[in-house]
Amino acid sequence: MSVIRNNEVVISSPLPQDTPLNDHLVWLWGMLKHERRFLKSVVQAGGALTIECKVPKGQVRLLPNGAQLVHLLGAELVLNTQ
Repeated sequence: MSVIRNNEVVISSPLPQDTPLNDHLVWLWGMLKHERRFLKSVVQAGGALTIECKVPKGQVRLLPNGAQLVHLLGAELVLNTQ
């Protein structure tokens, strides 16, 4: 589900909160990968792509398939502990 909030497009994962971060990132990449060119043009025009995640304290694993989204879109990944 996506909403516009304060000139930002916010996309919330439908996966349960206790799902590993990597799975949320893989889901998001599945939603955005076909819009890669458009998103890169937004960044080139001065926009920013930030992925902000709430994560539990302790170890968080980011696997290559989850990092693909961050790498290919040049996005910033921000992890906030709960």
